[in-house]
Amino acid sequence: GVALSQGESSAPSTIGDISALLEPVPSDPEKLAELQAKYRAKPPRGGNGFSLARFHYERAQAAGELGDSRGEIEALRKAAALVKRTGGEEEAQYLQELASALARGGNFFEALAICERAFPIANPGRRVTLGSAAAAYYAAIGDADRAHAVLARAEDGYARVRQLRSPIARSMS
Repeated sequence: GVALSQGESSAPSTIGDISALLEPVPSDPEKLAELQAKYRAKPPRGGNGFSLARFHYERAQAAGELGDSRGEIEALRKAAALVKRTGGEEEAQYLQELASALARGGNFFEALAICERAFPIANPGRRVTLGSAAAAYYAAIGDADRAHAVLARAEDGYARVRQLRSPIARSMS
């Protein structure tokens, strides 16, 4: 780095300088254009709940890569709402992504509520991921007891998933 003389500050001096530091730097103009097109696209006409949910999920991914956390969360909320109560893997996936986006924005309480909503409908592998994430969110809000309990549940789930994937365990079932 550059050495600063006494009295100089390395802190940005204007809001514009701060914004420039926070914005992602696009390294590939083609990728940037593709992400912006996905983000700005209109929902498909005549789509069903699942196709519209997939559209909003892809929009959320683009928003996230563009650094628009509000757009990401909004699109994930729409995707999750469109598949609500289907109990399918899409619902669990969209809820997990929404919890993650909320937590990145510091909204740990809502992220935890979303994890709890996703847990009963998630496949065993996703339950491990949800449990691990929930443990981190509890730790972030200072609830070590709940963090340990949720982490223990995730570790138990991980052991079960490993057994399911083990060729020896499969041959015994």
